[in-house]
Order: sequence, then C-alpha cells, then structure tokens
Amino acid sequence: MVYRPLIFRPLTYNLKPTTKSKRTILEKGDGPPPTQQQLDHFKRNRKPIIESLLVPQLKKSKDVLHGATSRNTQVQHKLGTEEAKKQNLLVSTYDYDIWSKQPKKRAIEIENKLDKQYNADIAQVEKMPVGKRAPDFKGKPKTKQVDRYTVITPATPAGKQEVDYTSLPSRPFTTNTIHGVRHETISSSYKRAQQDKDIPLRSERAYAEIRKAQKLDSILKRKGRKGVLE
Repeated sequence: MVYRPLIFRPLTYNLKPTTKSKRTILEKGDGPPPTQQQLDHFKRNRKPIIESLLVPQLKKSKDVLHGATSRNTQVQHKLGTEEAKKQNLLVSTYDYDIWSKQPKKRAIEIENKLDKQYNADIAQVEKMPVGKRAPDFKGKPKTKQVDRYTVITPATPAGKQEVDYTSLPSRPFTTNTIHGVRHETISSSYKRAQQDKDIPLRSERAYAEIRKAQKLDSILKRKGRKGVLE
C-alpha cells in the first residue's frame, strides 16, 4: 500500500458544503511518495514548474484563466512590470484559477504530469464542495451543478491550491487573449466584483479589486490610452 499524505484545509465561504460530506481525494498516481528533497525542489521552483505545464494546456483547451494571477498578467501587459509595481497594482497570490468545461479532466492532467516529472506521487486532485450561497452555484432542477477540482501537493500551504479548476460560471463574462492564453477581462471581473461587494466575507476582496481596476483605468486614460472599464 502506497502512503499518500493528505492536506487538510479550512473551508472558506465559497467552499462551504451544503451537507456534511467526506473529503474526496482522487489519487491517480501509483508511484512512491515524494522525498523531502523533491518537495523542497518543488517549493523552490513551483511557479515555473506549474506554468510550464499549465500554459500549453490552456492554449490547447481554450479554458479561461481568471482571478488575481490573470489580473496581474493583464496589468503588466498594459503598463509593464516596473510601472505596475510602482503604482501598487499587483497583488500577492498563490494559485491559478481556471474556468473549464472539463475541470476534473484538466486537474487530473496536471496531476499526472507532475507525478511523471518527479517520478513520484507528488500531486493529488481534490474535489471541493461548492455551497449554495456561492455566486455561481447552479441549484435549479435539471441544471448541472458547479464542479470544482484542485491540484495539491504535500508542499502546498494549508488553505491554498496549486491550480483551481471550476466549471464555467453562470454569470456572463468576457475574455481577451494574451500570448495564446484566454483571460477574463478586467472589465468583466470588475463587474463581478460590483455584484459581490455586498456579500459578507467577499466584500473586502471585491472592494480591493474595484479600487485597483479604477486606478488602472485612470492611469491609462491619463496616458491617452483606452481604459479597462469601458
């Protein structure tokens, strides 16, 4: 029997289960557990490792990158990294948030590639519950529910994921493409933040996103360029 360490995380508002249920870990790997040296290597190099696997998948699948990582990329694309840092428009973030038509399949693809790269069972896929009060929960009869699958490792901090795959949202959104990867536009995420700003436990993040989007829009217009909120 192969030992596979599990990572337990506190549930957040968006992940509150509708009923008490067991955590679901999908373990596709059958290799040995990772060594401490392998985990240390992953922790030191996780960003280039994850992106080297994720970017080709996103280009092929046409899934949508959204959330803080996506917004950081778009801000840097519009202003340049140094200017974006100077204007304090970049936010600290850890995971990669993806909207996908096949979230389970995509998560397992990344998990398998990580295991193959390390020749060890370094990654697992965790099925996350989605609460009825989550903004994109689909609860009507005969309507497909929102599915959420995350890729984790023993080196992933508690409460975090390496990659977070969710079904396409019920709310409308728009995208643009940067270097072959689809991103939710800043104007689209701004509109969603406007809808979320009065929801308890989501308002702080929503207001912060609104302020940064408005600041970026103002900077671009002062430069004689098209804003991001039009």
